[in-house]
Amino acid sequence: MRFINWIKLILLVCVQNVCSQYIKQADSLVNMGKLDKAIEIYTKDSSRIKFYKTAKVYEIRGDLDLAKEYYNYYLDEDALNKKVNYDYALLLLELNRFKEAEIIFKELVKEDNNSIYNYYLGNVLEKQSSLAEAKFYYEKSVTCDSLFLKSNYRLALLLTNENSLQEAKKICNRFLNNKIINLEMLKLRAQINFNLKDYFAAIDDFEMLIERNQDEKFIFEKLAISYYEIRQYEKSRILFSELINEKDDAQYYIYRAKCYGFLNLPEKAEEDMVMAINLRTFTFENEYFSLGYFFQKAKNYKKAIYYYNKTLKQDKNHLEANYHLITIKDYLGNSPQESIQNYKKFLLRFSNLSNEKKEYINQRLTVLNNN
Repeated sequence: MRFINWIKLILLVCVQNVCSQYIKQADSLVNMGKLDKAIEIYTKDSSRIKFYKTAKVYEIRGDLDLAKEYYNYYLDEDALNKKVNYDYALLLLELNRFKEAEIIFKELVKEDNNSIYNYYLGNVLEKQSSLAEAKFYYEKSVTCDSLFLKSNYRLALLLTNENSLQEAKKICNRFLNNKIINLEMLKLRAQINFNLKDYFAAIDDFEMLIERNQDEKFIFEKLAISYYEIRQYEKSRILFSELINEKDDAQYYIYRAKCYGFLNLPEKAEEDMVMAINLRTFTFENEYFSLGYFFQKAKNYKKAIYYYNKTLKQDKNHLEANYHLITIKDYLGNSPQESIQNYKKFLLRFSNLSNEKKEYINQRLTVLNNN
C-alpha cells in the first residue's frame, strides 16, 4: 500500500514538473515576443495559472475581450486570488466596465486598505461622476501613503474644480516644495496660482515648465497674460506675437494691442485692435475704449474722442467712456457753463461712481463755478 502511495506521489511530482516546464517555456516565448506560440504552450498546462498567464498575453496583444474571458476562467476556479482580481479590475477599468470594476475594488479595499486599492476605487468612482465618494477614497489613499502621487494629484484636481484652490495648492506644494518635480502637478499648481491671481508665482511655475520642454499652448497663453497683469508689457508683447504667429486669435491681438498702448505705441495698438475687431463677431466697446484711452494718453485727443464715441455707439452707458469724453472736452476749452452741466448730468446718471472720481469732479466743479 505504501509502495502504491509512493508511486502516486512520484507521478504527481512528475506531472507538476512537466506542467511547470510548459509555463516556463511559454513565459520564455512571451519574453521573446512570440505571443501566439506562448498561448499554444500555455494551453498544454493543466494548472489554473495557465488561464491567468493567457489573459496577460491577450492583454499585451490588445485583445482585451479575450483577456477578460481568460480571467473569468481563472476566477471560476479561484475567486479569492487578490493579485488576479486586481489585474482583472484594471482590465475592466480599461474596458470602461466601471460598475464591475467598482465591485471588485470595493472587495479589495475591504481585504487590504492600502493606498493603491483606494486610489483605483476613487478613480473608477470619478469616472462614474460620483465625485464626493471618489474624493473620500482618494483621501483614504493619501492617509495610507501621504506621498502617493496619483491620489494626491486627483484629489488636488477635484479640489481645484470645486474652487478650493488653497487646499489644492497645499497638496501641490507638499510635493513640489520638497523637490519632487512631477510635471502634471507643476502644471496644476501653475494654473492654481494663475486663478488665484498670484501672477508672480504663476510665472515661476510656467517658466519652470518651459525649461522642462513643456510646450502646451495654455502655458504660453497664461504666461503672457501673467506678464501683462504684472505690467511687464514688453515680455507679454513678445509672447503674444509668438502666439499670433501660430494662430490669428482676436484675444491675442487685444492683449498685444494693450501692451503696445502701455508701451506708448498707440498706432500699433490701433492696428492690432482693428485686427481683433475684424476677427470677432460680437461687441467691441472695450476694444474701442482701450484705443481711446491710449490715444488720450498720447495726447492725440481727436482720435481719443473718435474711439470714445465708437465705444458709446456700442454701449451708451459705458461709464469710463462718458467720463473721459467730458474731461477731454473740458481740457480742450469747453465753456465753464457747458462743462458744469456735463459734470452734473454725469453725477446724476452714474450714482455708483468711485469716491475718487466723485472727489475729482466736485473739486473741478468748485473751480469752474469760481471762474
